[in-house]
Amino acid sequence: MKLCFRNTKPIFYALYQNEVPVLDEDGYETGDYTVGYATPVSINANVVSKHSTVAREYFGEQFEYHKVILVEKDVPIKEDTAIWIDTDNPIEDSSIKHNYQVAGIADSLHYNAIAVKKVTNNEV
Repeated sequence: MKLCFRNTKPIFYALYQNEVPVLDEDGYETGDYTVGYATPVSINANVVSKHSTVAREYFGEQFEYHKVILVEKDVPIKEDTAIWIDTDNPIEDSSIKHNYQVAGIADSLHYNAIAVKKVTNNEV
């Protein structure tokens, strides 16, 4: 079964790019690093709650995730990808932090099911 476009909504994702050094207030490196992401990309995807039949079938009852995203096979989302769901456009406003992180990926013939966990501002 292919994804039905009328059931999709816009979400954003950004692929992991590299580690970025953390700078102190004077602009010097502290020796710590934070995660760096590429520019966010907008796609249309089916977003379902974790209590759906599709979610239980792919990931099981005990796997910790909050939502499942169904996307076409050619979308390059990986385990370390940042996800924005139900937020303002992070492409226009780079201060908007991602609110979901990929927890697992299950592929099928025509689409990938991606389990995502909600992250707090402290985890971002």
